[in-house]
Parts: sequence; C-alpha cells; structure tokens
Amino acid sequence: MPSSSASSHSSFHWPAGRRAALSLSFDDARPSQLDSGIPILNRHGVRATFYVSLHNVEPRLTEWRAALAAGHEIGNHTIRHPCSANFCWSRDSALEDYTLADMEAEILAANDRIRDLLGVVPRTFAYPCGQTFVGRGADCASYVPVVARHFLAGRGFMSETFNNPSVCDLAQLCAAACDGLSFEQLRSAVNALIEEGGWMILCGHEVRVAGGQTVQGSVLDEFCACVSALSPGLWVDTVAAVGEHVRGERKRSGGY
Repeated sequence: MPSSSASSHSSFHWPAGRRAALSLSFDDARPSQLDSGIPILNRHGVRATFYVSLHNVEPRLTEWRAALAAGHEIGNHTIRHPCSANFCWSRDSALEDYTLADMEAEILAANDRIRDLLGVVPRTFAYPCGQTFVGRGADCASYVPVVARHFLAGRGFMSETFNNPSVCDLAQLCAAACDGLSFEQLRSAVNALIEEGGWMILCGHEVRVAGGQTVQGSVLDEFCACVSALSPGLWVDTVAAVGEHVRGERKRSGGY
C-alpha cells in the first residue's frame, strides 16, 4: 500500500497517545457477517461498521439490534445499491440513470428505514461499488456533496492509500478491500499504517471459509487478535468514532 507521507500529518494527535487508527467495515449485511463475523469481532472486543442492505437486515432484526447493542455501527448503503450499468446486475438501478435528486431521496429513504427498523440514524455512508457519480457524459455529476450534507463521513472502496487525518475529505474516505487477503498481508498493512500515523479503513463482505468477496474467518480471528494486542499504539474503532475524532481534532487545530 503506497505511503501517505507521515510528515504531512505529524502534528495530528490520535487519542491516548496512539499512533494510528484502523476501522473494519463490512458491506451489504451478508448473513455470514452475523453467523461468523460478529462473533469473532465480539470475542476480541473489536467494534466494526456495517453498511447494510435492508433486504438482508429485515429477516434478522433481533441479531442486528444485538450487534448495535455490542457497540457496532450501522451505516447507510442506500436502498437499491446503485452502481454503474457496466455491472449487468445493476441495469435496473444504474447510476447513469440517476439524478442528484434521485440519489438524495434514496439515501434519505434508507436513513428513515434504518431508523424504523433499528432505532438509529446512520452517521456514515458507504458508496456502493465505491462509485460517487450519477448521470453520464455532460450530465454526469458527483454526489459527494449530497453525502457531505447528510453524513459525518462517506467511505469509498478499492483505494490505494491510507487516509491522512490532517487533510482527508471525510465525505470520500479511502478504503481498501480486505476480501481474499491473508493474515500476513493484513499485518504488513497495519505495520505500515502505524509507521505512517494514518487511518486505514478496511472493507469486507462475506466472512466464511472460502469463496468470492470473502474474508476467511480464521484470518479475521487472527487479525483481530493481532490488532487488539497493538491497542497501546493502534486505535481500532468504527468509522463514525474515528471520523468524529478527526473532525474534532482538525477543528481544534484550525485545519480542514
């Protein structure tokens, strides 16, 4: 993972003398997250952020409410998960066919539905497929400003760097995929993160033994044990918790 240049945020202060921050996030409310992922996280005392697809939440409301009670964050991931029409499964909800008004209405509808189901209003958002546009050609527009109006933070996907806490745009945070990575790859990334002093957000989907878009349960278990042991120097918390600190610290120091 490329460097984000530690010198550019050397004056930024993480809480309790920590040197860096890590947020684990999972998309779509896949059933394996409840079956395998959350028990692993809870066992190690690691709080994560779940950007939920509502059709997966509704059949298992009691378990998602328990996840909230355990300290995990529930974030907004839209109603229809709109992505580019280049994905054949997104042709009926293609970003190219959306307007900014359409996207804002869908985001707010998801907030309302999450509040009705789980009793919380999401504070952070994850861009489906990591894509931040609506429309096409001369009519293409970014919906990052829409997210900035309604959320503390918006999380991207498939990024190539950490977030520099002094200058990162909270409305379009960098996030790296952790699906398919080994423990050694994840540990190496965390070692580099601590050296940099940045904020890394990881994004996964399934938590199971094997398959596409999967964080292996054994890898997640070993990784959570590793980052928990690094807690004197590494802050592991939800996207909302870390984002709130970043916003407050920058306000205190007169930064962005």
